[in-house]
Amino acid sequence: MRLRFDVLTKTKQPERHRYRTTRDRAANVRLFRLAAEVLRAVEASVFYPNPGWQCKECPFRRKCWAWG
Repeated sequence: MRLRFDVLTKTKQPERHRYRTTRDRAANVRLFRLAAEVLRAVEASVFYPNPGWQCKECPFRRKCWAWG
């Protein structure tokens, strides 16, 4: 599996940068286990909200804003 980060700079002339990563199998397994645990925590409302620009597209927006 190959992963990459696509970064959009918010400047006068926006630019997109693409950074490719190199990961071995153990790193991929760890990443997916971590992502699964974070997802379970969010679904169980065991998380601290981090509202920001990304909220518009976030599937957990309602849970985040209802927190507290």
